[in-house]
Amino acid sequence: MTTWYEGMPLPDRRLLPAARRRIWELDFLRGVFILLMIMDHTFFDIGYPYMFGDAWAYSGNAFAAKMVAFCQFYWENPAREWVHDVVLWGFFVLCGMSVAFSRNNYLHTAKIAVCAVILTMGTSLAENWGMGEGIVVRWGVLHMLAAASLLVAVVYGAVRRNRAAQIATFFALGLAFYLVGVFYLDRHSWPARPAWLCIISPKMGSSYLFTPGDSFPMMGYIEALRGYSPYLAVPFVSRVLWGAALVPLLYPTKRTLLPRLDRAWHRPVCFVGRHTLEIVILHQVAIPVVLALASGWFITPGNYVIF
Repeated sequence: MTTWYEGMPLPDRRLLPAARRRIWELDFLRGVFILLMIMDHTFFDIGYPYMFGDAWAYSGNAFAAKMVAFCQFYWENPAREWVHDVVLWGFFVLCGMSVAFSRNNYLHTAKIAVCAVILTMGTSLAENWGMGEGIVVRWGVLHMLAAASLLVAVVYGAVRRNRAAQIATFFALGLAFYLVGVFYLDRHSWPARPAWLCIISPKMGSSYLFTPGDSFPMMGYIEALRGYSPYLAVPFVSRVLWGAALVPLLYPTKRTLLPRLDRAWHRPVCFVGRHTLEIVILHQVAIPVVLALASGWFITPGNYVIF
């Protein structure tokens, strides 16, 4: 065991009080999903014609043209929709688990809401400054997670003293939202006005009018997968609720299930998982800026308006 310079042993994190420990495998999975999200968004910016796609494809740089072709192939491949939904499943389930693990559920929810507001303000400023059209995120993934986390926090406060009640209540609520979506919302026609109703369901309101830059309704799902079967349309809010149901089921003592694997190898990815909100906000700016710098220095200035 490593020691301090005074010869005192470093504390083994596995022996720390439960209040000071984190469940490392949850941070690790969250970090993996965040890294996959960054890759997905990077490929979109490279392949999208109005970002870097056209500029790189016709720059005369063979490597840049191949990158654009690969990113477009990735985005047009049906397998991407399945992988995307698996990542969303994992990310939303982990969000529900995080609320149940939080010492202060409402503070945790407030942090997500503040980040959602910052994202809306930032994308609004970017659009006003001419950095793109239809990029304002009025109800994106953070907005949806803030609302779903608030629901989890309220329900958790009512059933927190009974483990069986937690499991049953969160599972039943998630199932109820799923059944309402599949057997009611998706089988009726809904008006396009007011547009903001799209925050409830993709079948209501108009996401193209209210939130063109991004859209994650509470009762939303991956539309392409629904084409295979309507029963694949599991609402995003149900995934968060079922994540909350897993905590008393899998982690009744709030201790890691894999203590033997808790070593230094996972810490870089866990670091990403512990800073999810910051990365979700910053990567929206960092990816296009880094690509714009690389484009201007090595490929072509392109049509990215800030350069």
